[in-house]
Amino acid sequence: MGIVLGVAVLLDAALVRLVLLPVVLRLTGRAAWHTPARLDRVLPKVTFSHG
Repeated sequence: MGIVLGVAVLLDAALVRLVLLPVVLRLTGRAAWHTPARLDRVLPKVTFSHG
């Protein structure tokens, strides 16, 4: 059971996080970063300024 779980974690880390997620983000483009208006009103505004 432990070996199977370890293999599953490695497959998840390698396949999903290193291959599939970047491909999906590349295909969806700016839509992947779109925030719905209702959620945008609730979330705090965070800005980063240098200077």
